[in-house]
Amino acid sequence: MNASSGNIVLPQGEALHGKPPPDAGEWLFKESEQVLGPVPAELLLTKLYEGHVNADTPVAREVGQWKPLREVWFLGAHVPRARQKLELETAIQDRTELGAKHTRIRIAMAALTFALLFVGSLGMARWTMIARPWEDKTDWLARRPDFAALPDRTPRVAMVDKKKEEATPAAVAEPQREPAPAAANDD
Repeated sequence: MNASSGNIVLPQGEALHGKPPPDAGEWLFKESEQVLGPVPAELLLTKLYEGHVNADTPVAREVGQWKPLREVWFLGAHVPRARQKLELETAIQDRTELGAKHTRIRIAMAALTFALLFVGSLGMARWTMIARPWEDKTDWLARRPDFAALPDRTPRVAMVDKKKEEATPAAVAEPQREPAPAAANDD
């Protein structure tokens, strides 16, 4: 497709990117069977990238010479990029909405989990207060754990007779303790 406008000739397969040529002029376009314009080509490109017009929108320099926007060489070159931009914006918007939806679901699940744990603990506390499982089983109060056998260390009391100034034991004499072994010196 060779298209020319003034002195600009595009080889086949090449597309013009950027601003339209300076001699692009003003264009009419149809939107919902209503003729709008004339508008500069830059505004028509802006509408294309915003999604207000598409590749099939009829455009013309004069009334009666309508053709689809994609057939105007410098406007048609922007159609794939505009479509790609709109698809990207749609994908980003969908992703944002999906992220917001997932966030709402996570918050709801966290609230539900907290509510279930709270209600469950209240229910268990209520059941414990009603059932009172400790009242019919008091043997645990009397039980003592087995301890290591420790020597008897009850204090010994001695009676003192002031007349004799001699102490008389009131209880059985305390057994003799063996002295602790001395630490061996390795020197």
